[in-house]
Amino acid sequence: MFDGRESSPLTGTTKILPTNYPDSLRSNLLHQAMDATMGHAQGDSTRPTPDEQKQIVDFEMALFTAQATGHSTGNLDAQGASGGPKALISQSFFIGINSQIPAFENPASDPFNPAIFSIFDAWADLPYDNPRAAVARGQALFNSTPSTSPEWLA
Repeated sequence: MFDGRESSPLTGTTKILPTNYPDSLRSNLLHQAMDATMGHAQGDSTRPTPDEQKQIVDFEMALFTAQATGHSTGNLDAQGASGGPKALISQSFFIGINSQIPAFENPASDPFNPAIFSIFDAWADLPYDNPRAAVARGQALFNSTPSTSPEWLA
């Protein structure tokens, strides 16, 4: 629930913001661990202890996943593209890095750029029927389609 869906006055959790991160994230994940255990996992009436919740959150916070290959495209870092786990792990990160919401301030003071993805630019000039060119077209579509913030982020 890094995206803030768990943040609600009803749950006693707060919005994840640069000013309260990572405490707000941990709080939200602790609440989610309880809800998931008692709800999705259909746990018996035994609630997870605070230590068990902490173990769940510590595990979640240590995870890192990234797609390395595509069925039709092969390696996502082929032919000059910069997809895949090696590129992802070296990217800078801060809460709201891709957000237009004013509450999220960019520590680098870079202006917001809606064209947030450029990792598949190298595939844009490949022949139209090449699966990698289709990925580049999808990236261009994503970068150029206006979006609005979901209500739960407001």
